[in-house]
Amino acid sequence: MKTEELNIETVIDRIIKLNTGLGSFWSNASGWAPDESAALMSKSRLDRQISLSECLSIWISNKSVKHEDGTLILAWANLGSLIEGTLKLFLGVFCPSPRKVRQRSFRHKLF
Repeated sequence: MKTEELNIETVIDRIIKLNTGLGSFWSNASGWAPDESAALMSKSRLDRQISLSECLSIWISNKSVKHEDGTLILAWANLGSLIEGTLKLFLGVFCPSPRKVRQRSFRHKLF
């Protein structure tokens, strides 16, 4: 099935399923993942990613909203938090040492 063919409810269900799987997999990373990655994953609150994913349905279910601007701002904040958490997970897992990369890019900007 192509992504264009999926309705929004199916997309939200897939996001919830993926974040639930990632959360359960990476929440127990101690012992087999690199120490730095395991420490970051233990502090990253992957359970909040699941909760934020489940909240996505709020923004499509309530069609009669009195405060459209406020609701839209909250919906964008919800999406932004999900993206930030996903990037934190990605960088924590795939970046060998986030601190070294950050220092290297900071020095590069200075010089």
